Amino acid sequence: MSAKVMPDAKGRQVWIAAISKKSGYSEELVASVLEKHGIRPKVTAAVPQRLMVTSLSFTGKKLGATPPSDIDFGPKPMGPGLWAVTSQRNFRGKTSILNIIRWCLTGRQYIADVMTSWFTAVTLRFTLDDREFEVRLSNASEGTGELLKHARGNEFQLASFSNHVEFEAAMSDFFMEELGLQKIENHIEKDGKGIDQPHGWVWLFTAMWVEPRPSALFGVQMPGAMSARMMQMYLGFPWVNTTNEIKAAQSRFRVKAAQSHLVSSGIRATTEGRIASLAAQRADLQAKFADVSPNTARLKLAEASQRFVNADADLRAFVAKKQVAEDDFESAKMAYAEARRSSQAAKESAAAGYVFRAIRPVCCPSCDEVITEEAAESHLRDHTCVVCKTPDRKGDDEEDTERTLLLAENEAKEQLDAQTTRVRLITSQINEARLARAKASEQCATAEAEIADMTTVEENTVRIQILDAQIAELRNLNQAETEAEDGDSKVLAAAEVITKEMYEVEQGRVLKRVSDLTKEYAVTFGIENLQSVSIDGGVRMKLIKNGQPTFFSKCTDGEKARLKVAATLAMLKVSEDEGVGRHPGLLLIDSPGDNAMVSVDYENLVSGISTLSEELKTVQIILSAVSGPVILSHVPKARRIEAVGDDYLW
Repeated sequence: MSAKVMPDAKGRQVWIAAISKKSGYSEELVASVLEKHGIRPKVTAAVPQRLMVTSLSFTGKKLGATPPSDIDFGPKPMGPGLWAVTSQRNFRGKTSILNIIRWCLTGRQYIADVMTSWFTAVTLRFTLDDREFEVRLSNASEGTGELLKHARGNEFQLASFSNHVEFEAAMSDFFMEELGLQKIENHIEKDGKGIDQPHGWVWLFTAMWVEPRPSALFGVQMPGAMSARMMQMYLGFPWVNTTNEIKAAQSRFRVKAAQSHLVSSGIRATTEGRIASLAAQRADLQAKFADVSPNTARLKLAEASQRFVNADADLRAFVAKKQVAEDDFESAKMAYAEARRSSQAAKESAAAGYVFRAIRPVCCPSCDEVITEEAAESHLRDHTCVVCKTPDRKGDDEEDTERTLLLAENEAKEQLDAQTTRVRLITSQINEARLARAKASEQCATAEAEIADMTTVEENTVRIQILDAQIAELRNLNQAETEAEDGDSKVLAAAEVITKEMYEVEQGRVLKRVSDLTKEYAVTFGIENLQSVSIDGGVRMKLIKNGQPTFFSKCTDGEKARLKVAATLAMLKVSEDEGVGRHPGLLLIDSPGDNAMVSVDYENLVSGISTLSEELKTVQIILSAVSGPVILSHVPKARRIEAVGDDYLW
């Protein structure tokens, strides 16, 4: 396209400056409003990519049959150009194959609920330009599978999913990112609340689906300007995504502003009523307390509060001291126990020595020599060992050790008694502090009650003055909010105008080309006496037939189907010629003859699509139809997936 695309930074600054000039607000305010509403400039034109189904296969068991029969379809290789899914009788699975393709590409199940459990594995291979991908469902009824990329002879997992919700999310994330698409939001009010309704890949895919009786020129019929925003996105104009964000922000803002107005109105009414009520209360209080002198309750409250604070501080300090004292008590307790054990052990050792020394051996323990009577009497007389003559009395060292250990035991006992007394004292102080704090708390409550019961005239005057100030502040806030809302509204309106101007001229030029090609293709498809077609930015199609103006919505179902195919192919042709656009170039046409289209028009449609598909070599068109001379003559056998006679396609 010939539209000029500025670098992002420069384009953003020019854009904000133009909005500032249009709205009359500063560039700083404009930038902050746009940031607040999540609006960002997107100035780059889209480069078209082509989506093409290259293979489809699926297995399972057809449970509706008697007896149940196995399903083993494909793999069916496919490529660019026109392809036909045909059978010689109706209800042989033609539309189901298109719906399975749609299911794999969107993640949303379109086959009948009764058939959901029939499918076990489903595999769809597709390409985006020269890159190859695969959707592989291992348990189709549960939505379990993975999205793969094939490159350099390897498989790379892009996503895995274990249910239908995850499957749909994975396909949406993939295609929205790869094709540079953006969810289009429609903001509505429901049950008094503003709700964002984002429409993503599942809805955008409807631009690739042509039903027998179309309700809209692109996609499906949607409220507001949703279809127009879809068309603009697929045309790939710079700034279109930004326009979508602005429109979504305006919609949200309108709902929020309406709700805010209701709230503000209620607040204002409540405030005015409150002012009147408080004025009456003030008069009553002035009359009631005219002779009342200022009371001393505040002083009492301050003093009681201070006592409470002091008692609370004492309590916390005593609790901390008690913890330390209890630790010291435990240490003293363990020291005393250890001293007692040591002293007792010394005493027991000495006693054991006496016992052993009192023993009268009858022979030497070394040589078994019998001890004489004289040696035994010497032992008793001299208090020496009968064998080695060592004195058997306790020495001075042993006595000193016993005295030292006894002294340590006594000191440990004294220390334990001291720590016990200390813990008891601190415990008593804690109890006293708690009582003091409780008493101060009661005094605070009493003083507060006195204040509540003895409100003075001065205090009530202050109260009323404070309330008057609050009311004045609320009124100022209401006024400021109204001004802010007006500012946001004007900035968004200016942003919409300026942004549209960025691509409106280019849009008009491109839509003129699309309109002219649509007319040319529609005539090829058998719509006779068609003098002109005009598609505007709102996706409104105006036609001149037999010299009379009419519109897409007034046409027959057969004409609508042909016009929808013609317009989509025209868009793809312009996209291919100018290298700009987001439509991926896949078109699924379901049973174009099922709308009372006469046979000659049906043949014109199929032959025209066949001719155009040779011209649009990167576009893939898959249609379902009852097999007949028209299909057989215009779609080569190699490009047909067909069932013969009473056979089913799968």
